[in-house]
Amino acid sequence: MFSPHDGVLDKPLNCAVRPTSSLSNQKMGDEKERRTIVAGDDAAVVIAGWRTDGITYDRHAIDKERAAKRAELRVWLQGQFDKIQAGGKPDMKEAPPLKFSKWEIDAP
Repeated sequence: MFSPHDGVLDKPLNCAVRPTSSLSNQKMGDEKERRTIVAGDDAAVVIAGWRTDGITYDRHAIDKERAAKRAELRVWLQGQFDKIQAGGKPDMKEAPPLKFSKWEIDAP
């Protein structure tokens, strides 16, 4: 039985140690807080996109705010999983229909 805590979705949300990039608000001679974008941020952006309540994930927020938002997303994701397990309908956006390309011969 699948669980979001099998590591498929929960592990990326917990990943706050593998930096993917960094940014800072530095001006000449002005040192501001540096932000490190981690792999968990990438997963959180995708998972936040599944929500129907308009909640988004700002990967450029300060580190503590992003960590708190990832924890909130873990709780939300577990709630959706529990609804599915109980036979209910989750509060998630439905996947768009698949579009298949039609193969066409373009050479004489």
